[in-house]
Amino acid sequence: IGRKLYAIDLSNNAVKWEFTVDIDSDINMAMAKDNVVFISTPKKIYSLVNLGDSYEVKWTKNMGPGTMSTMTFDDI
Repeated sequence: IGRKLYAIDLSNNAVKWEFTVDIDSDINMAMAKDNVVFISTPKKIYSLVNLGDSYEVKWTKNMGPGTMSTMTFDDI
């Protein structure tokens, strides 16, 4: 995936928006439910709200040195 996440309109394959992580790290995983997108990198977790043609960053969480951020969700 690299450092960017793309929201794609499946009806025409157009890019609706793109999000670039603000640290020099690749995206490990992205999950979405109910217009909320969670993105995991080795050192940070992001929560975005999908607004259709744009997004809003709801929160970010820096992980401590030497940790790897992974996500586990219940009821997704």
